[in-house]
Amino acid sequence: MLKVLFADDEPIMLEGLRLMIDWEKLGFTVCGEALDGEDALQVMEANRPDLVITDIRMPVIDGLDLIRLASARYPACKFILLSGHADFGYARRAMQYGISNYLTKPLEEAELEEAVRAAAEQIHMEQAALDKQLEAESFLRAESVGRLLEEDKALLNAYTLNLDPDWEEASVCCVFAANEGGAVQFPFRLQQIMASLGNAGACRLLPFVLRMGRCGYLAAARTAGASVELASALAKRYAADVAREARFWMSAEHAGVGSARAAFREAQTIERAGQGTDKKGIRACKERPVSPEAALSPEAADRLRKAVVAGELEAVRSQSGDLVRTLTASQVADTWCAAWLASLKLELLQEIERHGGDRASWEAAWFRKDLAAHSERSALEDVYQAAVWFAERRDRKEDALEYEVGDYIRAHFREKLQLQQVAEQFHINAAYLGQRFKRQFGIPFNEFLHEVRMEEAKKLLRRTDLSIADIASRVGYGDTDHFTEKFRTLNGISPSAYKKGKEPAGGLS
Repeated sequence: MLKVLFADDEPIMLEGLRLMIDWEKLGFTVCGEALDGEDALQVMEANRPDLVITDIRMPVIDGLDLIRLASARYPACKFILLSGHADFGYARRAMQYGISNYLTKPLEEAELEEAVRAAAEQIHMEQAALDKQLEAESFLRAESVGRLLEEDKALLNAYTLNLDPDWEEASVCCVFAANEGGAVQFPFRLQQIMASLGNAGACRLLPFVLRMGRCGYLAAARTAGASVELASALAKRYAADVAREARFWMSAEHAGVGSARAAFREAQTIERAGQGTDKKGIRACKERPVSPEAALSPEAADRLRKAVVAGELEAVRSQSGDLVRTLTASQVADTWCAAWLASLKLELLQEIERHGGDRASWEAAWFRKDLAAHSERSALEDVYQAAVWFAERRDRKEDALEYEVGDYIRAHFREKLQLQQVAEQFHINAAYLGQRFKRQFGIPFNEFLHEVRMEEAKKLLRRTDLSIADIASRVGYGDTDHFTEKFRTLNGISPSAYKKGKEPAGGLS
């Protein structure tokens, strides 16, 4: 709601202004009344009205002097001037201060309402233009901060946060935000929310925008725990007021504004790797510092493996780049990084062998003796070469049918699939399809289907709390006993034992 102030030395006139029109309907609330210009200035200082309706002739400070003085202090405020005399000389003098309208007494309801409506439109138009300007300025500042954080040309400190030196010991929390509200609007909207919280004295905010429109903010506070509280409050208000489906990834609290980049790295790792505990749209750091093992997730490895096998070169290149940046940003331990990448490559070796490749030659090239010099970047280059191999195989016309059938099985393994049914789907003889399928993948159709189902079952067993019966149903087995027997045959261990983290005597297949 906009705010309006009345100034007139006649109390009956003040009452008339208050009752003459429906102010709420026009988008206004009456924030005060004054009997002279001096009182009006005091009320303006306390309430900052958007519109002032004032009489020309008042004691102490008249209407023209009120407009002159108030226009200098509050340039966005609008004025409607009232006069009991048709004195256009007064009106001409008032025009230089940008009054919205000049009305003569006695007032007519329609005339006053039209003047107020026009003033409201003018206020809204100017505010929208100002918001656009401030939005652009906020975005440019946020981009500059983003470059500092992302390119590491300089670490943020008390001065880049526009803080006094005694703020250097303040705590800092960093938040990454999804872009449902738009990266351009994000910094300004966030600052508006910050202003509405009314704690600017105790807390500070620094939004940032990175390349590709990814954005977030640093929250700093003097007292322990307050930066996390502020960061969380901003995220919740942003989701409620701007983008209902917005999602956020929040670091833990770090001591000293000089640790802003460490907080940034932590939030970036949580966002990239999907780590943290989810609390109503905010994925927060479980504990600080983020452990090396939490920097990357099994889900990330699974997405990359699927992209490689599908031969999706752009997706593999993009995901590999993201992983390198995540590993660098979070300073993951070399030993854990090597183990994670080795696990991924072992899964790819199984896929290569399943698709007719020479596993031994790939294994010899990938697991060289100079592991110490085998960085994560070179390991991901190996992964990309595997994607190229899969892409080339897919491009061979004679392999197209088998790959399509394999993809169909992976997409429909939860259903009651049979070779005859799949053959009909692809308009081919079932016996002929079975022969081609076994030649291509090295195993019969049914075994391939069981392996696909078991791979999904193992993920569900380790990553969910579903019962064995529920998992059996989800991966396409109507009979839990049959599922258990098949799982034990293929993996050398029962589903329940696997769920508890036990290993078979000879290792999992």
